[in-house]
Amino acid sequence: MKYYFRVLLLAGSFSVLGAELPARAEPYLEAIEKAEVDNGMPSGLLLNLLRNESNFDASIVSHKGAKGIAQIVPKWHPDVDPYDPYESISYAGKYLKKLKTTFGSWSYAIIAYNWGMGNMKKYGPNKAPRETLLLLSRTVNPIF
Repeated sequence: MKYYFRVLLLAGSFSVLGAELPARAEPYLEAIEKAEVDNGMPSGLLLNLLRNESNFDASIVSHKGAKGIAQIVPKWHPDVDPYDPYESISYAGKYLKKLKTTFGSWSYAIIAYNWGMGNMKKYGPNKAPRETLLLLSRTVNPIF
């Protein structure tokens, strides 16, 4: 097991000390940190999102058809290979930045990432399903 502090020390943050990372996360840590830095994210945000979405399993498929490490739905994101973890990590970073620009905060970006941009635009964050709000809490609470 690896620990978050190993990753976050590299990024200069101690926000989520002690949370364990599975060994399968190791090959992706540099790519995740690069995506966070390149897209102006708080340190650990994408890391926490990927942990909560897939636990760094690049072959996972959700009951709703989201695939890979970043839980990408190919129907909505046909230009990315969800089973290529490095491509998915980079794409997820860029997409989160786009969502943050659209909705005004990283928290709202996480809601839109999980629930869908269309749902977020149509219903707003207060109507997000419980599952999405739990993911938001697990993703941002260790950071902010």
